[in-house]
Amino acid sequence: MTQSNRLLVWMGIGLVALVAVAAIVVALRSPASFEPGTPEAVVQEYVNAVLDEDSEAAFALLTPNAQRRCQLEDLEDRYVRGEQSRIVLVDSEITEDTATVELEFNAASGDSPFDIYQYSFEQRFKLRDVEGEWRIASSQWPFYRCTEG
Repeated sequence: MTQSNRLLVWMGIGLVALVAVAAIVVALRSPASFEPGTPEAVVQEYVNAVLDEDSEAAFALLTPNAQRRCQLEDLEDRYVRGEQSRIVLVDSEITEDTATVELEFNAASGDSPFDIYQYSFEQRFKLRDVEGEWRIASSQWPFYRCTEG
């Protein structure tokens, strides 16, 4: 084996090791946790309930006005879940009794690295303080049906 071939083999081994370490780090990384009761925590709980197909838990996190306009089937996840998905907090802002939390949804599905369909979108949730607790008042597509109007 020539020296250039040996170099290529070692580079390949190094690349495989780097990919393996990156995969382990991603697998062990735990989801962000927010202070309970904060707008970010409420949105996280809401999105997790929708993804877990727990419509009743998601419904309970809506404002009373949003609940009146919403049907439980409106809370079904049709767009976010992929075989691989990631949700990232982009921004949050609180002003007196209202808050806005913006997330970025990234999802991918497919059988191999060469057959992966990826998509992402940003989602803005508006929250209101209802008797001392943050509740979701409105959101954009795909969760838009449950809004205060």
